[in-house]
Amino acid sequence: MDVPIYYEQQKLQLCGLASVNNLLQKQEYSNQTMNNLANQLPKVENTFFNFHSSFFKIGNYSADLLITALEKKGKKAVYFDKRKPEKLQVIVQENSVLGLLIHKYKKGLIKDTNHWFAILQKNQLWYNLDGKLKEYVCLGNFDNLFTFLKKELENFSIFIVLDNIYQNLNVNKQNEHSNIDPNEQYIGVQQEKIVDRQENSDNSNIIQQKNQQQEQFQEFQQQQQQQQQQQQQQEQQQQQQEQQLESQEQKQQEQFQEQQQQQEQQEQEQKQQEQLQEQQEQQESLEQQQQEKVDPIKQMDNLELKDSNQQTNN
Repeated sequence: MDVPIYYEQQKLQLCGLASVNNLLQKQEYSNQTMNNLANQLPKVENTFFNFHSSFFKIGNYSADLLITALEKKGKKAVYFDKRKPEKLQVIVQENSVLGLLIHKYKKGLIKDTNHWFAILQKNQLWYNLDGKLKEYVCLGNFDNLFTFLKKELENFSIFIVLDNIYQNLNVNKQNEHSNIDPNEQYIGVQQEKIVDRQENSDNSNIIQQKNQQQEQFQEFQQQQQQQQQQQQQQEQQQQQQEQQLESQEQKQQEQFQEQQQQQEQQEQEQKQQEQLQEQQEQQESLEQQQQEKVDPIKQMDNLELKDSNQQTNN
């Protein structure tokens, strides 16, 4: 029997929004609610940009924003140290893992690309819910998932998304009178426990690994902020280019209209000259016709005068 899967394709640059909704398996957030949440988070110091979303509010959401959005729905996103990918299976086996939130960064010749997508676990099967796909893809068991991740591991930053932490807290309350320490159970869904299981060493190594992991996560955040700043600058440059192009088109249109007006004016003047010339020709023709009517009469008078003179001489 097929397992019903909610799958949301991304629109514009809203891959982060689609990833969160796909992990939550319903449309919990919209572009507007995600932007509102971004405005509530602290902005980066010494800049007028809010790096939790893009300048034009069409996506490019930060890791902090996506993690916060998941936490508001009772999920916990933990940054995974991909330097030891083999530890992922242990974490998945020992925790209630909802899925993976993956950031893919790839450096290009002209433009770098950033992309968020989600991988969901359901009934021990893993599903690729990348919003760029036409439809989701069932990867199968963990071995298939691991093979998929290894192909582009160097381009991935992976967050393990734990299932409902509030439900775990309720379990702790039920066991508060048992021999199991509820605080220890709660730690099981926190990052300290994840780090402990990854390293499986003494407390000093745990602290060291936690610091390294925190530094790596901070470095990832800084890289993402720089990438988003570059993206915003590119968007602004593109907007300026579009404005310049629009201004050039407007000038060309004005020049074309001016040329049309000049041409129409020239045609009108030429037409007036032709009309004037035609009138002059008509006037000359009329005068000539009148002259031709007068000349025969003069000729008759001259003949009569000549005859009269001849008779007188005789």
